[in-house]
Amino acid sequence: SSSQTAADAMLDVFTRQVAPALATVAIDRPAERAALIGSHLLGIAVGRYIIGIPPLVEMDDATLAKWLKPVLKHYLSDPAPGH
Repeated sequence: SSSQTAADAMLDVFTRQVAPALATVAIDRPAERAALIGSHLLGIAVGRYIIGIPPLVEMDDATLAKWLKPVLKHYLSDPAPGH
């Protein structure tokens, strides 16, 4: 299906480009950290552009970035759970 084709294409881009780039800045467990960041950003994109959740749609980019910054920093640099 076209949705499977799109999913495969997104996974390919994530695997080849996004995950390796994130791995260069992650303190450890780069695959897990990249998966969390990718999933989080994909969820934001779906909510904002596909589903159209009003607060996400209405939020300007600078404000969205301010909300996301501490979460993404947490995923990249805070100790992994159980460590």
